[in-house]
Amino acid sequence: MSRGGKILIWVLVIGGVVVLLPVVTHYRAKATVERYRKQLQDRGEKLTVAELAPRISSEGENGGLALVQAAGMYYPWPTNLPPIMRIVVPGHALVAWAEPFLPSDTSTNIWPAVDAEIRACHEALAGIRAALQCPVIQFDLNYSQGWATLLPHLAPMKKAELLLSAATILELHEGQSSNAWEDLKLSVDEVRLYRCEPFVISHLVQIACGQIALATTWEALQYPGWSDEQLAGLQKSWEAIDYWEGTESALSMQQVMLSQTFEEFRSSYSNITSMGAMLGGGPSGSPSMDDLGQMLANPKEGFSALMDRYPGYWGWKYWGSHDEELYSLQSVEASLDAVREARKEGGFVPALEKLNNAKAAIRRLHAASESHFVIARSETEAQTSFLTKIADAEMARRMLVTAIALKRYQLQHGQYPGQLTDLTPQYLGQTPIDVMDGKTLRYRTNNEGSFVLYSVGEDGKDDGGDLTPPKLAMGVNLATWWKGRDAVWPMPATAEEIKEYEDKIISKLKQNQETAHWHEGITNAPPVVSEPGGTNTTTKTN
Repeated sequence: MSRGGKILIWVLVIGGVVVLLPVVTHYRAKATVERYRKQLQDRGEKLTVAELAPRISSEGENGGLALVQAAGMYYPWPTNLPPIMRIVVPGHALVAWAEPFLPSDTSTNIWPAVDAEIRACHEALAGIRAALQCPVIQFDLNYSQGWATLLPHLAPMKKAELLLSAATILELHEGQSSNAWEDLKLSVDEVRLYRCEPFVISHLVQIACGQIALATTWEALQYPGWSDEQLAGLQKSWEAIDYWEGTESALSMQQVMLSQTFEEFRSSYSNITSMGAMLGGGPSGSPSMDDLGQMLANPKEGFSALMDRYPGYWGWKYWGSHDEELYSLQSVEASLDAVREARKEGGFVPALEKLNNAKAAIRRLHAASESHFVIARSETEAQTSFLTKIADAEMARRMLVTAIALKRYQLQHGQYPGQLTDLTPQYLGQTPIDVMDGKTLRYRTNNEGSFVLYSVGEDGKDDGGDLTPPKLAMGVNLATWWKGRDAVWPMPATAEEIKEYEDKIISKLKQNQETAHWHEGITNAPPVVSEPGGTNTTTKTN
């Protein structure tokens, strides 16, 4: 064979390798994802929308639509809300309803504004109360739209919870205990009756509503005169709530939606740019350069967009996207395993530690391509945050149930029990478990007749009821009482603590008003701030 023929053969071989290697790599990556999906199905995982979409319950009348319509009758959002369970110093909270004059960020006494707000939403509250008499709150959604599924009910549900809470606190403040009790029960019922959709955002809204109801319940527990029968019923309603319930379905739906998203991204470059994503990391502000005129108008930006769109996008579409999809599916599956272990073993912190180790191992498997991921990195971080919020909410709920049982014991015996085991079986079916480490909630009585009830918190370490926030969390809002070194159930603030808190608010109001008058050119106008017992006027701030 001639030398030229040999060269031609080598050229054809090399060319064939150049052509075939990307093709083989593409189909190998695609097959790897399909094999993993088959493994998940063999494990019993649900990987289609049809499997995960909930059926509308036939158990009596569904109050979901009526609840949303009633909340929508009051527009816009309520703006005058009492500061419920406001932490004024670590471990001590203001009992809002008990304050005759209650300052807020905008007023020296918020009660007149709260009263006006509740009167204005009278019709909406009547509809909300009627809707919550139904045995279930559920919504019929078109799940085939994936992450684009409309969820118009979530905002009205939170609004309904806020209105019920404000009404309860105002009624306690005015001594209308019967009305307050009914509204309190309904605020808890909304959280209990709502059957969450298998979406992370739906569960987060349920948690937000639950936090409002929990703070309202804490306020109500400081009100005298409740009977054991009333408290037992309230306790039963809270015991019926389980924030872990449905979490697995929400994560499984994440797997389904992620796969759908990858298919959409692979089908069109515009689907990526429309969501603000860019291959190579971070959102891109570069427009698509579809013609030479645009390219010439801004060569630097045009060239960058051109490289993103063609070699960058094609490389991701045919090779990188499948590896990223595999990474995403594996990460969600690791989160599912963590949820199952936490529910089975009773401790979230050990399960979270295993989850972090599992995700680190997954990242090592994909280290070569992780820098080119479009959505996977932020998505896996969001999953961990979601699970932590679920665990925090469940921890707080269990502490509340325990606090109600302690209140019932104290009403009957005139003092708190020496240990939590004294609550069983009359007040609690079993000793309360700390969701964070799977052990019993920590408890002790104080010499002054109160008690300390706490969870070990997110770090899983028992610091003896230390409620100060860790150094890394010093920026955490003081209101998030469960973010201390230990999550300590708050006690009512003392008179001195309340006065110091209110003095600070009033001082800030004066300063804001003086600033506002200065900007208006009225530097000599006295601030409109009254002392307790005088006429209170809402201040105006810019």
